[in-house]
Amino acid sequence: MATSDDTLVSEVRSFAQYKPAVVSDEDLSVAVKRAKSHLLSEAPLQSEDVDWYGDDNQEEALFWASMLFSKVQTGALDAKAISVGAIEESELLAQADGEITMWYENYAKAKQILILNSGGGTRVSRSARTSTGGQRSYTKREEL
Repeated sequence: MATSDDTLVSEVRSFAQYKPAVVSDEDLSVAVKRAKSHLLSEAPLQSEDVDWYGDDNQEEALFWASMLFSKVQTGALDAKAISVGAIEESELLAQADGEITMWYENYAKAKQILILNSGGGTRVSRSARTSTGGQRSYTKREEL
């Protein structure tokens, strides 16, 4: 779990297995910045409620949105398919490979949790994410 923009950049790089020659830390920082802007426009978060790294649900949504925006930075997705105001699911899924589709589905779930929680929903658990040598595994954490 990321604790700052810098650690999130490292997590995105590690999870996606990006080499520095493919995408720089600066480019990944731009992806994180765009992801934050996008989430603020999509989820009804009040400024006093925004705590990207202190709230598990916000961090999870930010991670997956950053993953999608990182694909724009690498050129794997056309920037027209993802804009700060709206991720167009039909365009994204039409041109995406299986990995991007999975990332989008994880993003959509995390964003939905943010929306529900901003309306006074209950705390939900999140899935732990790991990446080892290209293998991705998800384990469900117990309810808190």
